[in-house]
Amino acid sequence: MGKASTREEGSIFFSDVKGFTSIAEKMSAEELTAQLNEYFAALGHKLRDTRGYVDKFIGDGIMAFWGKPFVASDDFAQRSVEAALACQQAGALLRQQWQQAGKPLFYQRIGIATGQVVVGNIGTETKKNFTIIGDSVNLASRLEGANKVYGTEILVDARTAELAGSGFAFREIDQIRVVGKTEPVRIFEPIVPTDQPARAESMHLYAQALQLYRKGEFAPALDQLAQLLVLAPEDGPAQWLSRRCQELLSAPPSARWAPVTDATSK
Repeated sequence: MGKASTREEGSIFFSDVKGFTSIAEKMSAEELTAQLNEYFAALGHKLRDTRGYVDKFIGDGIMAFWGKPFVASDDFAQRSVEAALACQQAGALLRQQWQQAGKPLFYQRIGIATGQVVVGNIGTETKKNFTIIGDSVNLASRLEGANKVYGTEILVDARTAELAGSGFAFREIDQIRVVGKTEPVRIFEPIVPTDQPARAESMHLYAQALQLYRKGEFAPALDQLAQLLVLAPEDGPAQWLSRRCQELLSAPPSARWAPVTDATSK
């Protein structure tokens, strides 16, 4: 890599393992290292298949990037979403294998954001890393953490969903305000392509409920969510929005209320 830093648009990926600290405490060092390496190898393969640059492994987390100089074309957002869905499937396959072997199960969270970043060698004269910095890096990290709130596995920002195009189905989940920013960000969940009518109906019901919630019509939103939860009882975003509407019905918001969630988790 050259020494010159450049400003490029690209897509940034962060992942981590849900409840990793408590899992690690119950395993020997050898068992933990072996299983974590198996997990990293499986996900790293999917990232590399889509021309993703694995910036670093951070404990149980991964940071990756799609964009110049690693991807010459402008399909970096599409590649990042493709990789995230492939990682989701790889994680599910690993859990099946680990369950049969009696090993602990890793459930991951993934966040992706797209925007202008600085790409280059950053550090000191004695130690430099080729890495990516910028607001979109921070946003991707926040989106990874926001999965905890919504019960999702993958969240992406609006720019990623926009650029990824019609090759994927996306469900808008909410608007969030990240630390240090005043403008809210619309966030989306990429959906594995499916022809199941029940899934299409549940996505439609959520979209209706989200629209009603944003208008302050909390009781009608709950009616839509109740229908959705019959179809998909484990749907994390529907559970979250149902709780939120119930809270707002119990303690009505002021006239200045806005349908925005403050994202405080990293």
